[in-house]
Amino acid sequence: MYENDIISELSMRTGASPESVRYAYEQCGGDFAAAEELILRQGANLVPFSRGRGTGFNSSRLKSGAKSIFEKLLRNELAVNRSRELFSMPLMAVIVLCLFFWDIIIPAMLISLFFGVSYTFRGPDISKELRLGFKNRQRMYTENENRRSSFESFSSSDDNNYRDNGFFN
Repeated sequence: MYENDIISELSMRTGASPESVRYAYEQCGGDFAAAEELILRQGANLVPFSRGRGTGFNSSRLKSGAKSIFEKLLRNELAVNRSRELFSMPLMAVIVLCLFFWDIIIPAMLISLFFGVSYTFRGPDISKELRLGFKNRQRMYTENENRRSSFESFSSSDDNNYRDNGFFN
C-alpha cells in the first residue's frame, strides 16, 4: 500500500485533515496504528503539517465577519424625511431593494431629493447621523424673504444718501 493511500485511509477513519494525518504518520515513524492512536488521543490539538504561519483559508473568520456585517446592517436604519419622518427601514432591506429594483429605486431617490425629501442614516453603529438631502425648502423660502425685507428696508432708508460711484470707487 502506498503512503498516500495509507494517509487517505487514516484520514477517512479518524475524520482528521490529510495534513494532520501525514504529520501524525511521520511522527509515529510510519506506524499506522500508532498514528491512528495519536490522532484520536490529541484530536484538534494535533499540530498541523505546516508548522509555520497559517497561509490557508480561514472560513471561521470569514463567517464571523459576515455575521458581524449582517448584524450591523440589521441594527442601523435609513429614515426618509420630508417635513417629518415618513418611514424608516433597516439598511439590509434598503440594500436588497436596491439590488433587485435598482432601476426604479435609485432614480426615485435622486429625484425625490429635489422635492424636499432627505435621507438619514442612523443607528448604534453610526457615530454621527448622516443626512443626505438639500436644505428644507420652507426654510430656504423664509430665509430669502428675510433677506429681501432687510434689503428693501436698507434701500428705502438710504436712497438719498447712496450714490453709485462704480465698481472701483
